[in-house]
Amino acid sequence: MHRHPRPPTNIEIEVRSLAKAAHFRNAARSGSGCGGGSPVPIGPASDFDEWHMAAADNAVFRLATFVSYPRQRCRRVRLPG
Repeated sequence: MHRHPRPPTNIEIEVRSLAKAAHFRNAARSGSGCGGGSPVPIGPASDFDEWHMAAADNAVFRLATFVSYPRQRCRRVRLPG
């Protein structure tokens, strides 16, 4: 009997992040990888970037989703702040 390997599938990476500071300025989420590209953001741009809008705006919680395709061998999600 000859078995065919399972076809490669996409991987979704869900990132939940909370950024806060007394003098909050901005927060961003991004994906990087090697061997075939970087994880691609899914959803509105507001899920991945936040910029201070008012004096009392000192925290942000976001849920961001990235998709990684089968040829992308390693995956990394960055939360620079």
